[in-house]
Amino acid sequence: MLTVIPTIKSQVIKDQITNAFYRNAAIDSGRIRIETDGNRVILKGTVHSWFERKAAEKAAWSAPGVMHVEDNLLVTYS
Repeated sequence: MLTVIPTIKSQVIKDQITNAFYRNAAIDSGRIRIETDGNRVILKGTVHSWFERKAAEKAAWSAPGVMHVEDNLLVTYS
């Protein structure tokens, strides 16, 4: 049995997710912090809706090399 481990750097993953946030009008990227640890991504901050939260999580999963996404985003209605 083989295990494939991606060799993408954490900063590259973070940059790709940040760029995806900027391209997606549904995501207020200024309120979301992205932390990376190898192939693990942690999203922190606040979003305006459940839709925005799911869009941010989907953008994080879509970055090449991501194996785990921890979604700690808080939905605040204002």
